[in-house]
Amino acid sequence: MAAIVKLPSGRWRAQVRRNKKYVSRTFLRNADATSWAKETELAIDKGLSIATVGSGPIKSFGQVIDLHVRDMHDVGKVIRRSKQAVLEALKRELGATLLKNLNRTTLIDYGKRRAKAGAVPATLAIDFSFIGTLLTDAAAVHGVDVPLEDVKLARVALTRLGLIGKSQERDRRPTQEELDRLTDYFDGKERQYTPMSRIVRFAVATAMRLEEICSVLKRKLVFARVGSELRIAGLADVGPRDPEFKDDRLQTLSSLSQQAFDAPMINGIDGTASGWAGNRPCTPSSRPLTTRGHLPGVYLNMGHGTLGWTLGLGSAQKLASIIAEDMKP
Repeated sequence: MAAIVKLPSGRWRAQVRRNKKYVSRTFLRNADATSWAKETELAIDKGLSIATVGSGPIKSFGQVIDLHVRDMHDVGKVIRRSKQAVLEALKRELGATLLKNLNRTTLIDYGKRRAKAGAVPATLAIDFSFIGTLLTDAAAVHGVDVPLEDVKLARVALTRLGLIGKSQERDRRPTQEELDRLTDYFDGKERQYTPMSRIVRFAVATAMRLEEICSVLKRKLVFARVGSELRIAGLADVGPRDPEFKDDRLQTLSSLSQQAFDAPMINGIDGTASGWAGNRPCTPSSRPLTTRGHLPGVYLNMGHGTLGWTLGLGSAQKLASIIAEDMKP
């Protein structure tokens, strides 16, 4: 049974469910979607490859890649930059190869060429993982006859030759000299606005990934009424101990506040607003240090970061129990 649905973008999506098979495509015109749906139903009834409907038979590996990209688009999945780069490279190298010629020998030769050009075993492993995924999807979703067994055999052969393998484990930390050269490079770039030197130092200290450190989609603001004024707290700079407030932070807080309330801030940037910044000790995990100090009678309760109010009562209770334990005769 075919269903034709108009999408918010104005395009038309044709969906066909028949004999335990499902396939969909998106079209600019309703007439094209209806025609494709009828042809697809007829192809399923005849046991033909669904991929041949409306676009001709799938003959080359480049067409398999195009089919995968179209499928991702139809279901609303975004192809990320790294995957896009791999797909483009595969299409350049193997796109013109006919599926009937995409055999074990062809794939082994491709692997040898890539290795000779400088591809390391981990990179070739990624390439063949994508090749296998593309062909498997084409066979499972569209019924295309693909040489999956040849891909497996070629991968085994290249692994035995040492051309496919896992990435090398990093067994050392960068030296201070190497870090200094890296941070000096970033600090010397006049148009470098991202604080890369701070990010590098923080990443080394915490072992956090770049997206974990620099996620700009997870901004959190805290609003509190103080008399007749509104206190807006948010943003943090990692690294410097100078608590100087930067003017651009005021503009950023005002802009984010407007988004949060979906309304302009009356006195947000007209000169009546004032900024303040201070140091806020924080452990890499935001888990506070509530324990005994190195000297008798000295106790630590610090490192809460942004969670001071949240963890304050629990930390105080824990610290009180430690002190009470030490005061026992």
